[in-house]
Amino acid sequence: MTLNVSGGKVCADTPTKFHCSWKGGNPPVSVTLMYKNVSNTSKEEVELNVIPSKSHQTVKCLGIHIAANVSHEKNLTIYYPPKTIEIKADEPFLEGSKGILHCKAINGYPEKYSYRWDPNNNTSQNFTLPQLKRTHNNKVCTCYASNMCNKKRELHKTHWINVEYEPDITASEDVTLIENQASIVNCSAKGNPIPEVRLECRNHSFPSNSPFTFNRRNISDVFCVANAKSTKHGNLTSRKKINILLKYPPQVNIHISNETNNIIINCTAFDGNPDIYEYKLKQKWGNATKNTYTMNVLSINNPSFNNTGTWVCHVSNEDFHVNKSSNYKIPVKPIFSSISNNPKKRNVSIGESVIFKQCFYSHPKSDVKWQKNEKLIDSNKYSTTDYLSSEFPFKGICTSLKIEDIKDNDFGTYRLRVQYSIETEIITFTLKSKEITELSLGMIIGCSVGTVLLLIILGLLAYKCHKIRDVEGTDETISYKQNNMDDANGNISREPDKQCTEISDLRYLWMKQPDMDDAYVNDSQTPGTVENQYAEISHPKYLCMKKREAVEDQYAEISHPKYLCMKKPDMDDAYINDSQTPGTVEVQYAEVSEHIYLEIKQRDMDVAYINVPKFLEITSEGRHNGPVVRSVDSRS
Repeated sequence: MTLNVSGGKVCADTPTKFHCSWKGGNPPVSVTLMYKNVSNTSKEEVELNVIPSKSHQTVKCLGIHIAANVSHEKNLTIYYPPKTIEIKADEPFLEGSKGILHCKAINGYPEKYSYRWDPNNNTSQNFTLPQLKRTHNNKVCTCYASNMCNKKRELHKTHWINVEYEPDITASEDVTLIENQASIVNCSAKGNPIPEVRLECRNHSFPSNSPFTFNRRNISDVFCVANAKSTKHGNLTSRKKINILLKYPPQVNIHISNETNNIIINCTAFDGNPDIYEYKLKQKWGNATKNTYTMNVLSINNPSFNNTGTWVCHVSNEDFHVNKSSNYKIPVKPIFSSISNNPKKRNVSIGESVIFKQCFYSHPKSDVKWQKNEKLIDSNKYSTTDYLSSEFPFKGICTSLKIEDIKDNDFGTYRLRVQYSIETEIITFTLKSKEITELSLGMIIGCSVGTVLLLIILGLLAYKCHKIRDVEGTDETISYKQNNMDDANGNISREPDKQCTEISDLRYLWMKQPDMDDAYVNDSQTPGTVENQYAEISHPKYLCMKKREAVEDQYAEISHPKYLCMKKPDMDDAYINDSQTPGTVEVQYAEVSEHIYLEIKQRDMDVAYINVPKFLEITSEGRHNGPVVRSVDSRS
């Protein structure tokens, strides 16, 4: 009988082939392989998984024959891989030192192991780092271990390297802060162990989130300090200097120099950081901006009231805006507001209340007094307040007089007296009873109807005049009558019966006589509008007449104004002053002491009268020594 084990080696948990046989004998024998609780009667090889146990290290082969029973046992040597791995190191390591990781497999048989490390695939049992860096901290290293039974299934363990180092501080080298403004200086740190971060300034320590306030006089450098406490290496400390830079606003001055017929507004800025400035000059009246100039020096020639006001200098650099103002004033007598006032005339009923209000500005300030019917009103019955408006460059004054529960004796005239230097301005207010001043509905309707009727009448008259103007008339025969003449050279005493109207444009009458050339009369203006009276015209008018052949181009100057009353289709009567002659010519003059009127007839007009000189001697036969007027052709 034989008992064979394939390969001669047995690894736990690894399938192993066993073969049990018994040769010879008649009849054939029965063979059984026995291991643990396994019993196999196959004549072939049998695969069994052995376990690393001292009570199960024997395999038995049992043969049964009619002649005899035979058994055979064999003790097995069982190998098995390691159960655990240990990695030992003298941690925590310190940055800059040497680091060794030692790997050891435990509880395997045989105790001959193979090792390797990942990374680097180092096959040594120890993994050595000659000079540790902070970048090695938390780096992963894995140790693999095996013996003959687990070469394909290596046991492994992972390890994180622990390297301690001084904290790594994060902070800016230069920090810019605003002067006198509380600010936090950013400072942080990373390290192993986790550090505590603080700020140090002027030998004092502050938490990292503490605000700092600096100005130009107490500026100082700040240090960021990070401290990591190690149980093996003690305190690991780092320090970093932070330079503090300050930004601060400039100093601003504004100066208004008042020279003869000129003012200069000068704005200057200095001692600011950064020192690059932008300037604006603004002129303000009240809260309103009147003018803006992008400059720092402004020159104004012949300054006036419009240049007064508050001049504000605005200066800006990167982070600051500073302004400074100066007032420019000139003497100004009271200027009254056109906005913040009440009506000057009030119609109210008895029992009502009313407020009279007036706002104004003057420089220097004026005194105010109220009067009623020339009698002063006590100052405690009216008020005076400041008035700020874009109407004026500076604060003005509003004075108000309140009259409550109005009675009959409250009606009348109220006066506001504004005393400025030696001058006094007076504003008049009127308070009347509403019952007296109210117009009845009937009166309003009557006025409206009368106005409409008047417009209709004027329209009809205009239409009639237009129709008369359209009547054509070329030849007019004018007869001359003599009334109440004392003799052949007498003055016609009867005046025209109709009122005459002024003519705005020049008119000329063309007068013909059988024995003389043309004569023209300028009738540009008439006397005033009076009934049956004649008024002198301020500018001399001329009557140019031709006499018989015995007299050539002689003009007679008339010492008193003479008038020609004429009717035309498009106008009422007109009078002409023919007191002087046009031009400077050599003529003979004859003084006329009395007025003579000639009545002129025209086919489309009433009677017209002409005042002629006395030297035109008219006889009973119609003859005379001077020029005789036969006909008149009226042309405009």
